[in-house]
Amino acid sequence: MNFPEDSAEFSYAQIVYWQGYDPDGRVAGFEYFDDTSQVGLNAYRAGNAQWEAYLASIPASSWSRTNEASRQIFLLTDVGVITEHLFMVRSLDNLDVRSPIAVRTYFRSNLAPNAPRVRWSMGPTTYETELTIADTLLMGDTLTVTYSGLRLLWQGSDPDSRTGNLIPLEFSYAVVRLPADTVALPVYDDSNRVVGYRAGWSDWGETSQIALYGFETGDYVFSLRVRDDGLTLSDTISHVNFHVIKPTFHRTLLIVDENKALGAADPQRGGIHPDTIMKRYWGEDGNGGFVRDAFDIAEILASFVESDTFQIPPFVYDTSDDGPVMWYSNRTSNPIPVGLIQQFRSVWIIDDDNVGTVRSQADVTSWEAPISSYLDVGGTLMWSGRRLFHETLALSSGAGAPPFVRDYFGIYTVRSKQQYSVATPSESGTPDFAGASSADPQWPDLEVDTSFTSRLRYFLQPVACPPEIEFFGRSSTPQSFDFATTVYNYVSCTAGQGLELTNIDCSVDERFTTPTVVCLIPQTENLALLNVTRIRNVTRGVDADFINVANLEDNPINPIWRIYASIPFSAGVWTDEDVLEVDYYYIPLSDDHDEPIGVHFVKYEGTIEIEQDGSFFRTRVTAGPRYRTALFTFPLSYLKNDTFVHPLLGPVPRLTMMLANELVFFQQNLNVNFENDRD
Repeated sequence: MNFPEDSAEFSYAQIVYWQGYDPDGRVAGFEYFDDTSQVGLNAYRAGNAQWEAYLASIPASSWSRTNEASRQIFLLTDVGVITEHLFMVRSLDNLDVRSPIAVRTYFRSNLAPNAPRVRWSMGPTTYETELTIADTLLMGDTLTVTYSGLRLLWQGSDPDSRTGNLIPLEFSYAVVRLPADTVALPVYDDSNRVVGYRAGWSDWGETSQIALYGFETGDYVFSLRVRDDGLTLSDTISHVNFHVIKPTFHRTLLIVDENKALGAADPQRGGIHPDTIMKRYWGEDGNGGFVRDAFDIAEILASFVESDTFQIPPFVYDTSDDGPVMWYSNRTSNPIPVGLIQQFRSVWIIDDDNVGTVRSQADVTSWEAPISSYLDVGGTLMWSGRRLFHETLALSSGAGAPPFVRDYFGIYTVRSKQQYSVATPSESGTPDFAGASSADPQWPDLEVDTSFTSRLRYFLQPVACPPEIEFFGRSSTPQSFDFATTVYNYVSCTAGQGLELTNIDCSVDERFTTPTVVCLIPQTENLALLNVTRIRNVTRGVDADFINVANLEDNPINPIWRIYASIPFSAGVWTDEDVLEVDYYYIPLSDDHDEPIGVHFVKYEGTIEIEQDGSFFRTRVTAGPRYRTALFTFPLSYLKNDTFVHPLLGPVPRLTMMLANELVFFQQNLNVNFENDRD
């Protein structure tokens, strides 16, 4: 041995180095033995005769064989004790002849490792010895592409560690379901494959994280212990306390009413009382309205998509206690309770008429958390309403798609719209929504019900069409197995016939006004003008003759439109103080027209297998949905429920048909399984 020196003292497992030489052959390996016996120590100090006799008495089984010229030696000792060790090594040649024994005496001291510290991967980044996860967690049966389990991370430390010589630590853990049931955890082999399950403490290992899954509903304690290279345990065992719920999905549909109560100013800014909105869904009699009727149609539709191997559960509209359908009032928009959401195969969140308050980012995060967890373990979600991006998710105009809408709806760009203002219509989204155009013949086109939207007021002024209907963009390229499908596109009020405005008191742009020509500013400067039919100056009692409309900007993407007209010289120069009545049309197409406002998204998990036999290839694709979602950025309560002729069912109510389609979409078999053979 050439290192460490004789009589060295360590507080850690030192690497011992040696070398061998054979004058008539070659060294084939080494044998070493760590001896802490008092007999051995006495013989070593007594001299050659007793030492040689002792060496001869050491059984062959005490020696460890290695082909390496160094080894980290774990000199075991008790806490607070300095133990003397005799470390012996000898060479073996190619004829299995052993060399004389080289010996060093070493001393080992040891302190117990510190208590391990743990953290939850979804919580604060600080590590604790005692941790309680406040959130109630939904726990899936298996780890999937969307569900990574309850991940706990830990770290350990040892007071004997030194820079460049850290004490190697091993950990062991156990989980108990309170009050006293030990949970069986996976047992892994050397290749990290699960080879079985065992209750109690896990095998010692260097791993520093775990993903827990498959637990039944209940309270649990995760316990963690650590030992050092001297096999000394820490004085304290660390614990993590948590509560999980295993989803049952035994009920059909949770309908969440998130239409907020109106504040004092909201009726002047477009707000409609939430009870008035919800009557459009549950009916004037409160017995379910078109939602109830959609269940009956969904039951018929299911027969067209069922097969011998896949049956859709019955669609039964029953709102009794623990019945398949529940209406849940959440008008304060608090996070949906995990214990409630886990019961339902599908959740529908309705937020048709957000009031003026925009959420804080902290509130957005809290609201998203239970929904994300629900979808990750296999739930399905429909979300519909108005200003969902700007108000609910607190996204400013021009903001990119946040992870929530990107990951759970397949949306990559969003066009958020703040609350409409007469003073700044272009920034807040002009009144321009006429309905939704279907991308599938089995989904009905939808049209605004003006008898309902006539209730809308913006600073006490009515609007011809609802404003603030947001749109989005999605990737046309499939992501792995996932796919998003546009279901509805925006139909503008200016599509087809144009938007006529009458008796508008336009402002005068005095920069371009002369004694014979007046330049007028239309109510919305960025919408292209088509024609002007009447211009009257009420103050001066004269009419003007329309000349033309013109865009002040060279950039057609951001136009600034003006109206030019000839005025009598005798009437004098028109000013902004004059009261005007102007009738004009916008060009029948807005920037919003035909943009996506409804989407289906399916998150898939699957495999692709390719077999080759000579020049022959066989490809097998197997995939199944982890979750599916639908997003509609327009309020269903604003729409007509008149007759639509379905290609299979004949005449049916539009909204009823649309919702029936959604109910079936969330329950039908969307598994993918096919083979493709080619040379």
